[in-house]
Amino acid sequence: MENSKKQNSLNNDIHSFEVSELTTSKYINPYRLQFRHNSQKRVWDGIISYPSVSCILYHTERESVILVKQFRPVVYVNQLLESQVSSQNDETNVSKPISQVDWSKVRPDEAFTYELCAGICDKNKSLEETIKEEILEECGFEVNNVQKIRSFRVGVGLIGCLHTIFYAEVNDSMKIGTGGGNQHEGEFIELYEIHKDSIREFLNDESKQKPPGLLYGLMWFLYERESYFKSIN
Repeated sequence: MENSKKQNSLNNDIHSFEVSELTTSKYINPYRLQFRHNSQKRVWDGIISYPSVSCILYHTERESVILVKQFRPVVYVNQLLESQVSSQNDETNVSKPISQVDWSKVRPDEAFTYELCAGICDKNKSLEETIKEEILEECGFEVNNVQKIRSFRVGVGLIGCLHTIFYAEVNDSMKIGTGGGNQHEGEFIELYEIHKDSIREFLNDESKQKPPGLLYGLMWFLYERESYFKSIN
């Protein structure tokens, strides 16, 4: 039995989906690149996006890792497309208009994902300042020290921007807010704690949707955290 608990609970009423053509966005900029590789002409579609940060947040008193849980619309759309594939041999639905999906096939509450506290670097702030701001906004903790773990490229076939993972420790004395994200920006975030002894079970539970960054972060916590701190002390 997984030893975990929600720290805040939200009423999520998600409905009235409408699809429109994307003409401009403040978050992404799609492009098409043409080039030659070993004399062969190639074409590649990509997306320019912001670098991002995340944090493995460990509550030392409760011996738990604090995650965030939120609705991801693009996960929902992909689930809907996947639900319309009649067999594993069918081609993917990339070319199918999203407007043709049957919105009743998947419930929106199936598209909630478990993630590390994270955010994009879209302000004139350092990576450290950005992740500290996200920790306060999403989780309610004011942290002074964060340790950089690693930077790597994400979405290398489509985006390729940098993502940096940090580690921080918190306790109840550092809790100065409720967290939950910025609801004025459409963020409705639940906090979700996993006791350190239940992380392996959580990792293997495919009923809980998780991005690769969370999988890496929890694996790092289990297998590299101790040696990492020995190396910096």
